[in-house]
Amino acid sequence: MSNLSYKVGFDVFPNYTSSFKSYIKEDRLFSFAQLHSVMEGPGTFQAWFSDAVIVNKHVEDNDGEALRHPRIPRKFSSEEVFDHILSRLGINYLDHTSISFHSFDVVGDTKAYHADAENRTIHLGALELRGDQQSLIIGPSSLRTNDEAYAKSVKQRLQQIKTYFSSIMESAALGVSHKHYIKYLLEAFPGRVQVRQLPAMYAEFEPLHREAKSLSRENRGGWKSLAKNALETAEDLDRDVSMDERRFIVEVCLRANGPFLDDALRLANEKPRQFATRNPEIVMEIVDAKRIRKGEDQVFNTMEPEQRDLDQVEEALFDRLRGKYGNH
Repeated sequence: MSNLSYKVGFDVFPNYTSSFKSYIKEDRLFSFAQLHSVMEGPGTFQAWFSDAVIVNKHVEDNDGEALRHPRIPRKFSSEEVFDHILSRLGINYLDHTSISFHSFDVVGDTKAYHADAENRTIHLGALELRGDQQSLIIGPSSLRTNDEAYAKSVKQRLQQIKTYFSSIMESAALGVSHKHYIKYLLEAFPGRVQVRQLPAMYAEFEPLHREAKSLSRENRGGWKSLAKNALETAEDLDRDVSMDERRFIVEVCLRANGPFLDDALRLANEKPRQFATRNPEIVMEIVDAKRIRKGEDQVFNTMEPEQRDLDQVEEALFDRLRGKYGNH
């Protein structure tokens, strides 16, 4: 189909060439460009593949049988294709269904693979979506078409992607929060994207969580630095921290000790009974950490307002213990 007049490349950030930023472009942003191409395009598409090989399951060292110009005869609606592309993103909070192309017959120019063949399977290459009369191809990294208005419309959508993700691409180092992708999809495709659930711990804390796993309990300096970063991250959020995030920050502050114990106490006391119900062992650790040790005995710190603050988490803990284990 070299006679298609207009080509629209999906790479709006050609100067970002590191392996990580190439992953963001190819695995995320190119998929967003495909979604726009599907929504701006015709109502139905045919699935073609860059290559396909039929393999006999019961023959060892079998290179298989290649199909020439492999494609699925059945046409798929734009809604089906849209959902399939979304599902390939691997973002668990998006509620969409993937198409199992292996469950359909695949034909080539001279041979075919029948999905009900029990002794054979098929390996499919990169997906290409083609419109009626093969007037367009939506490939992994570009759109080719004969329709000038269609090409112009997709270019405008690509500019939206570039505008939205420019600052994110400039600052991305170890990860991009799924909330950025979800926010873009909800704004770019109103009514077409459904979110199944919100994550218990967003990606803002994922690098900190990985760092925490690498620290030994004795590395007090490392825990202090991590606690400072965790508290700053929570402060910069444009939302409330989830209970899982709250527990993580409290645990880090406990490991850091010193002045960070006050932060642990404050975070637990923001939702004392809910926190104690879910994390009784963490509350007990806070209670123990805020006591003053004299010899072998531990006594409460009687200074105000620390005693009053401490009583909140301890009372919540004892409420929890009484409710579950009887009168203590």
